[in-house]
Amino acid sequence: TWRNDTTVSGSAWVQLTGSSVNGTTSGGGVLISLNLYLISSFGADATCQPTIDGAWAGSFAGLESPGDYSEGQVHVRPGEWTQWAPTRYYPSVPAGTHSFAVQCKVAMGGSMDVANLSIPVSMSVVEVK
Repeated sequence: TWRNDTTVSGSAWVQLTGSSVNGTTSGGGVLISLNLYLISSFGADATCQPTIDGAWAGSFAGLESPGDYSEGQVHVRPGEWTQWAPTRYYPSVPAGTHSFAVQCKVAMGGSMDVANLSIPVSMSVVEVK
């Protein structure tokens, strides 16, 4: 859990402030859960996703088109907090020490804030044997 103050705009992937954490796995399955709060001034379609060692985590689950919206998309309502809490199993994370983080992006021309300094956000990383 961490306090976050990241603004995401312009349809580029942005790593969330303070989201990076290191952990060691023995190889195999990892379950990653996110619990984020998103808000936008005008409303925007957006998505967030975990990364492993700076790369799209979906590649460890055999998902195609890394970096697109295949991790799940949500419409962030204007002026209202939207809780976004996906969980996905990544079956083929290699053994070793890894850096886990979260990145987000919005549709072209959109902008949103991911929580703020008063609302904590969280990421859970659990090795599944």
